[in-house]
Amino acid sequence: MRRAAMAMATAALVLGGSMAAGCGPAASQRLARPAGPQQAADRAVTGTRTVRYGGYVIYVPAAWPVYQLAARPHLCVRYDRHAVYLGRPGPDQQCPAHVVGRTEAVRIDSGARAAITYQRGGAAIDRAPRLPAQRRVIMRDAADRELGLIIRRPALSVTATYANDPAVAERIIGSVRLASPAPAGAAAPGAAAPGAAPRALARAAARVRVRARAGGRAGRAHLPIAGFDTCAAPSIRAMRAWRPFYAAVAIYIGGANRACDQVNLSALWVRRVKAMGWSLIPTYVGLQPPCDRFGGRIRPKRAASEGAVAAVDAVALARGLHLRRHAPIYFDMEGYPARKRCRRAVLTFLDAWTRRLRARGYTSGVYSSAASGAQDLGSTRSIGGHPLARPETIWFALWDGHGDVRGEPYLAASWWPAGRRIKQFRGGRWQRHGGFRLNIDRDEVFGSVY
Repeated sequence: MRRAAMAMATAALVLGGSMAAGCGPAASQRLARPAGPQQAADRAVTGTRTVRYGGYVIYVPAAWPVYQLAARPHLCVRYDRHAVYLGRPGPDQQCPAHVVGRTEAVRIDSGARAAITYQRGGAAIDRAPRLPAQRRVIMRDAADRELGLIIRRPALSVTATYANDPAVAERIIGSVRLASPAPAGAAAPGAAAPGAAPRALARAAARVRVRARAGGRAGRAHLPIAGFDTCAAPSIRAMRAWRPFYAAVAIYIGGANRACDQVNLSALWVRRVKAMGWSLIPTYVGLQPPCDRFGGRIRPKRAASEGAVAAVDAVALARGLHLRRHAPIYFDMEGYPARKRCRRAVLTFLDAWTRRLRARGYTSGVYSSAASGAQDLGSTRSIGGHPLARPETIWFALWDGHGDVRGEPYLAASWWPAGRRIKQFRGGRWQRHGGFRLNIDRDEVFGSVY
């Protein structure tokens, strides 16, 4: 995660036929305008290319790189930059420790596993959702800003993410169709070649019906324990190899700005690492401060409702991973400048987050920079005319290299006592244990864990 201190509902769309969205040259020029550094790159998108994979053809923006994951098993699948990923990520992705944010990107998988496993945000849910008999289903997740397509036969799944405007993701998913037999000399399945979407696709009429989607124990470390966080949950083998050196690990369960694909993360993964003796720090990477650079940002006038929606989504994701009631869920709020309007929006959002989490029976935690979010939460008594609901536990970033849970000069000792603090004291370091190399942030954990 990017660190600043260094001292709505969800619905599913069931398609009865082909989706109408076109992806030809005209459509490609209407790509969503993202916030942040991707904007210049998006202006360069002038057409589409055809990707053949798993017996299907998909039309994607021509400027996006296409990666074959089978040939690059350690490639980090990231949703903070435009790309097309074909296949399933390797279990030991080499991801940076700090990646936050989402833009338009897509991952396409095929085979039997793709038909039975819905990858919500790339985190596998052990039991596939009860899907209707239709041949293809699109799951729309507005809170986490992604669309997921499942086709039963031949089996295919697509995860398409976006920043603010889902139009690009919709066009890509809507372009998926069965491939006709490739003529002699055509690109092999999985290859990408320049091309334009067929006119028939742009003229197709889609009939869309909307249906609602239903949406170890928690405790505290009794003594400070060594922990780490990294963008993608490591493989079971890596967790076993690292266990003699660390006792706690953060897991990024979802959110509109979670950047890395979580191919390993599932309820089974949680159960197995808990059996090894790991403590978990469940973390939700949702909307970010309105004065920051991310595409998914808090809208100040809607901060309270957005904070409550984030909490509801986080609880649904936690339950999907079988994290029981009273488990802590930390909201990852990246550092922000000391501006009154920005600060008020963040505190209003986090106040609603904490209140709604408590109402749902979970423990509220917040991750932020010691110099911004953590300090503001500790020093503020009221927001919006009522007392501020301070989170039960705080995880603060202060990269001073000291493995303690003190927060001087930013945090007073009385704000969160011992047993309610986690300190991220060093970031972005490569370490290797038992043959498994990870890029991590290091944490001193003396707060609520699962």
